[in-house]
Amino acid sequence: LKVRQAVTYAVDKKSLVDGLGFGYWVPVNQFAYPGNYAYSKDITGYNFDVAKAKQMLSDAGFPNGFKTTIYGSGTTGYNELLQGWLKDIGITADISLGTMANVAQWQQKGFTNGLQITPAGGPMQFPDNRIGMSIFGSTSGSYPQIFHSPDIDALIAQADKEMDSAKKTEINKQLDKLMIDTYCVAVPIYLNPGTQAISPNVGYWNFQAPSGEKFAPQDAWLKK
Repeated sequence: LKVRQAVTYAVDKKSLVDGLGFGYWVPVNQFAYPGNYAYSKDITGYNFDVAKAKQMLSDAGFPNGFKTTIYGSGTTGYNELLQGWLKDIGITADISLGTMANVAQWQQKGFTNGLQITPAGGPMQFPDNRIGMSIFGSTSGSYPQIFHSPDIDALIAQADKEMDSAKKTEINKQLDKLMIDTYCVAVPIYLNPGTQAISPNVGYWNFQAPSGEKFAPQDAWLKK
């Protein structure tokens, strides 16, 4: 747990979103983003703190760091930034770039002594959707190498059976906090809300709106 937390404290989310997101990405401390129905003010998350990362690594028994591998695709920038952040706290990381087939295999079969930046879903777009974090459960068929806990699996199963949207939302919040603050299983770094070039003559075009509202093309209008 302390090693996972140390690595997380070493991640400079703001530098990543500023450098790669061109002002459009937003650093986040949980899978739900501000304004989302499942966003929780009770989640602390991990702020960028190199000194704390080094101390936690030392407390975990690795005062001089260790060697590991970053498993990634060819996405420019992510892997190199992570490699640099790890170096700052004494962890030497090689980068293993793979094809999409390799990435799929890593997700399904796992790997040892490594870490990966990967797209991940949190609470789905609408409260009645299946919970997106179910992919991190022990029976999902994905990420077998990560830490799994019975209470995480229990909340995922409970959410799958829950028909009441309000209750499902509360389960989302509980699961989010458990995965991040309690176990540091998978930690979200940023939200990419997506960008679209829309003519100023087009009104109310909410396709893929980050707010989570349903796409309503019938409400769009075109200025003559």
